[in-house]
This record gives sequence, C-alpha cells and structure tokens, in this order.
Amino acid sequence: AGVLLGAVIGTIAALMGVAGGEFLIPTLILVYGADAATAGTASLAISIVAVTAGLVRYGRLHMLPSRGELRRIAIPMGLASVAGTIPRGLLAAHVPDSSLKLVLAAILVVAAAKTSRGREPAS
Repeated sequence: AGVLLGAVIGTIAALMGVAGGEFLIPTLILVYGADAATAGTASLAISIVAVTAGLVRYGRLHMLPSRGELRRIAIPMGLASVAGTIPRGLLAAHVPDSSLKLVLAAILVVAAAKTSRGREPAS
C-alpha cells in the first residue's frame, strides 16, 4: 500500500509542482495512524527525495526561477524555516497531537481555498 500511495502522491505533487507534504501528512495520519509530529517528520524525510528529483528535473527543463526571484523568496523563507525549527521542535514535544492536527487542518483549508481561487502569488 505504501508504494502505491507514494506513487499516487508523487504524481499529484509533481503535477502541482509541490513537494507533497500537504498530501503525505494526512495520508500518514489517516492511513498509517501516525501522530501529527511523526507524520510531519516522516513527510520531511520523504520530501527530500521528491524535492531533489524535482529540482534536477526542473533544472534540465530550464524551468527554475531566476536567481533574483530565488534571492527574493527562497533565501528569506529558507532562513526563517531553519530558524523556526528549534521552537517548532520544542512545541511539538509539548503540544497535544489533537492541537497539531487542528493547526494542520487549518493550514490545509486555507491552502485549498487559495488554490481553488487560482490567484497568482503577490509580487
């Protein structure tokens, strides 16, 4: 089941141009019964492979964003993500799983709403 679900999630994620965590985490929780913290951690480990493959593929197709766009978006977000890992890790150890699931659900609902409207990102 894991290989089939991985293939389906990987295909959908590739078509959408995302790493797949928005599909992986709910699948790990609903299908495998993982708690939210375990699902999030496993999703990160799984996504490393998907992100690397995507970057290589987009690079070969010359579809990567410009360096200026990467500097403007990816570097600040990447640095903030790295800086946020320590407090996030501490919170995840002390916050009930049900609360983490509610936060995840809210994020997914907002992301789905924005995606369904088809709005372009702010520049």
